[in-house]
This record gives sequence, C-alpha cells and structure tokens, in this order.
Amino acid sequence: MMFDLFDCENVCHGDLSTQHHTRILVILLRFCECGGEWEENNSVSLLHYHHYWICLLPLCVGMILGVHEWFTLFLAEVVSWIAVVLLGIIKALVWLSQKVTKLGKTLLRWGIAMRTFRLALILRVHSAVYHRVARQQHQPRREIRDEDTNRETARVR
Repeated sequence: MMFDLFDCENVCHGDLSTQHHTRILVILLRFCECGGEWEENNSVSLLHYHHYWICLLPLCVGMILGVHEWFTLFLAEVVSWIAVVLLGIIKALVWLSQKVTKLGKTLLRWGIAMRTFRLALILRVHSAVYHRVARQQHQPRREIRDEDTNRETARVR
C-alpha cells in the first residue's frame, strides 16, 4: 500500500485519534485501495462522509503521480476546506436569497395593496367630481326654470 499511515484494523473499526478531516481522507483512501469493496461490519459509514467526495480528486492525482503521501494529504485537506467554505458560502447565499425573496413578496403585496387603495381613491374622487359636475349642469336649468316661473308668476299678478 502506498499510504500506510494507519493500521487497517483501526480504520475498519473507526478508532482513529487524528483530526476529523484526516480520518475522512484515510477512510476514503482505504476505500479506493480496496477497489470500492468495504466490509459490511465496518462501523464507519462512508455514506456519512459523502459530501467529501471532492477529496478523492487530489488523492487520486497523488497516487497516479506518485507524489509524497503527506503532500497529497495536505492537498486533499486544502481542497476539502475550500469545498467546505464554498458550501458555506452557497448555503449563506441561498438563505439570503430566501429572505430577500420573502421580503420582496411582502413588499410586492404591500405595493399591490397600495396601488389598489390608490386606484379606489382615484375612482372615488372621480365619481364625486362626476356627480358634482352633473349637479352643476342641472342647477342652472333649475334656476332658469325658477326664473321663468317667477316671471310667469309676476305676469299673473
């Protein structure tokens, strides 16, 4: 084995006392060295570490090129931290876009409500103006009629 950093028995039983990311890299490495065959009685679940698939790229490149094992692990560690940071940024952007979308929907609802209120107010004002103009158009005719009737009344006297 090219990478014999830990005893295979310890890796299979998940009794690693190293850092979390190094443990994951070794587990992935052992999985690759086994040709993808993993013991069923293994207490370390690879499915739990499925989001570290990006670490396989530098490990595979290191094995193909025959680069020193510590450099390959360091490179894989850097790639995994970059992946974790990018994942955090993406999650933050998704959360922010959800909040902005919710705020945008609220503002849109308020805008629609304000437009509806303004439209109703405008229609009410137009209606009042229309009725006032209609009354003014009818009033002079009534005044004329009143004057006519007054003249007729005056003639009769």
